[in-house]
Amino acid sequence: PDNELRSMAWTGDSWVGIAPNGGSDLTAWRYQPNTDSWIPVDPDPIGRLSDRALVWTGSELVLLGSRYDQ
Repeated sequence: PDNELRSMAWTGDSWVGIAPNGGSDLTAWRYQPNTDSWIPVDPDPIGRLSDRALVWTGSELVLLGSRYDQ
């Protein structure tokens, strides 16, 4: 991926990684180990949030972040 991924979660069949802040660029990626490739998740699932983090519950992938208004 073009972005620095800071939060990663294993979903049982692939890794999902996100950049720390949302924006107009792709900031979420899925790694497929069987093809050794990163696939972009587009569009960004939640947009412009800071301090984004992923949590795998065992059945769902939860994307967390802090919203700020300028």
